Amino acid sequence: MYKLTPLALALSLLSGYAVAQSAPNAAIPQQHDIYKAFDTYKPNEQADPDGAIRVGGFYLYPRVGVSVGHDDNVTAVNSNKVSSAVWNLSPAALLEHTNGGDRYTLSYSGSFTQYTNSSNDNTDLHEFQGQAAVQYDDRLNTLFRAGVLLSADPRETTDRATASKPDEFRNSYAGYLVGYGAPEAQGRLEAEINYNDKRYTNNRATTADGDFAALDTAGRFYYRVAPNSKVFVEGRYTDYDYKLASPNQDSTEQRLLLGYTWEATAATQGTVKAGNLKKDFAQASRRDFSGLTWEGAVRWSPLEYSVVDLNTRRSTDDSSGTGDYIKRSSYGLQWNHKLTDLFSSVLGYTYTDSNYVGATRQDKKKSYKAGVAYDARRWMKVSLEWTTTDNNSTVQASSYKRNVIMLNTLIGL
Repeated sequence: MYKLTPLALALSLLSGYAVAQSAPNAAIPQQHDIYKAFDTYKPNEQADPDGAIRVGGFYLYPRVGVSVGHDDNVTAVNSNKVSSAVWNLSPAALLEHTNGGDRYTLSYSGSFTQYTNSSNDNTDLHEFQGQAAVQYDDRLNTLFRAGVLLSADPRETTDRATASKPDEFRNSYAGYLVGYGAPEAQGRLEAEINYNDKRYTNNRATTADGDFAALDTAGRFYYRVAPNSKVFVEGRYTDYDYKLASPNQDSTEQRLLLGYTWEATAATQGTVKAGNLKKDFAQASRRDFSGLTWEGAVRWSPLEYSVVDLNTRRSTDDSSGTGDYIKRSSYGLQWNHKLTDLFSSVLGYTYTDSNYVGATRQDKKKSYKAGVAYDARRWMKVSLEWTTTDNNSTVQASSYKRNVIMLNTLIGL
């Protein structure tokens, strides 16, 4: 069965607006990836796959995560910090049906976070999603995805006036991707369309100007240059339609990118692409942008039990109150190492440079992560993780430091 390319699948699952580890766009929510909760799930030909419950002609994969820990700066502020114990419950379930080369899934992902010393910052996340991957023949396959995400913007990701509770929203989305080209063919074509509709549901005095709809279209042509690698060209057009006339943030973005993608080899796999981004605002007083953009995700496995992931992105994000837009570059590096059959470790670093165009503000944020994990059972994993963040801003009130330590348990079947 021919599979969608790693780039195309990632774009379809995440709406094409960010690569892993990049800072989320203040306008477009980064969907909670249901498959992160199923990192041990791999489709196979077993009569009853591990971790699954047979439900008629379907398989049900349930998971639940429970976390407890401490956050020394819940609201990510420079002064008057709130320190609190925190706990999180994260249930998830994926219902799957396969028929030959076709795959159909329904999924739910939830995240319920409670702070003992800051109840106003308690948040609930729900995401419902359906997907249909259809294989028509060796050359033609499609992927349709639709869902709704109920969540809230983390306080540190927006520049709106401080409210008593985080800004909550509902984001409805749908996407369709079609690919044409046989596995052994020299070339392959892909076309994609995604739609997002985001509406805030509280703090309307300050969030009404954040309601928007976005239509994103893209086309790609892949050309095989080696058995496991391809070069490609991608064109993308995005139209942002904000619901309030003032302030007018309506804009269009055009991207023309050249990329290279390679599938699993002895040591590496990944996708990198770079090119020109042109952002045009409907309002003449806002500054437009034309310049270099890039995205990249590379995995290096120098040893069978050691994996290094590198992610990077340079693009523009819409403003949520400061400046005309944000010119943002991000870099992420993570090393996962299996110490023994039961123990593993993780080290991570991310750096994000955010330049607020049209305002005298620039943020440079560094984040470090370290953790250890224990595979207590096939169906249970326990981990301890510490994350420290240091945001250095030219606007002193926006600088902050934050430390979070969490003990996590992931339970399946």
